[in-house]
Amino acid sequence: MNMAYEFTIISFCLLTVMNPCLCSHFSYYRHQDQTDILNISIPPDSTGVYIYDTKISILPARAFVTLDQLEYLSLSRNKIHTIHQDAFLGLGQLESLYLDANEITALTGNVFTILGNLKRLRLSRNKIQTIHREAFLGLGKLESLDLSSNAIKVVLGGYH
Repeated sequence: MNMAYEFTIISFCLLTVMNPCLCSHFSYYRHQDQTDILNISIPPDSTGVYIYDTKISILPARAFVTLDQLEYLSLSRNKIHTIHQDAFLGLGQLESLYLDANEITALTGNVFTILGNLKRLRLSRNKIQTIHREAFLGLGKLESLDLSSNAIKVVLGGYH
């Protein structure tokens, strides 16, 4: 049975450790047969987006370019294996990015560089084997990085 859920909650209160009540415009999307992120209609004033349990496998260039107010993006539990270098272009306000439980095998150079305000990055439970040394370049505000439950073997361009 295929079930699709798409709904938007306005003035949603999210309890967090850092901020007891963050009231924002959050969008949720779940559709088990969805394969293309560009086919998902996300309100441009969203500050938080959850996209999960889809068959999306590629994050193309400029996938979120119209979402310049986004602070929270969860792409957990999808089939993502490829992230284009410019996938996150336009997300200068993003503070939290969750890509856990996908099928990512490598982190290329500069993929997160544009996310200068990023504080939390979760990449756990993927299949990451290689990380380019410059993958996290420019993330000066990063407070939390979770790479647990991966099979990291090599850091390309690493220091000797």
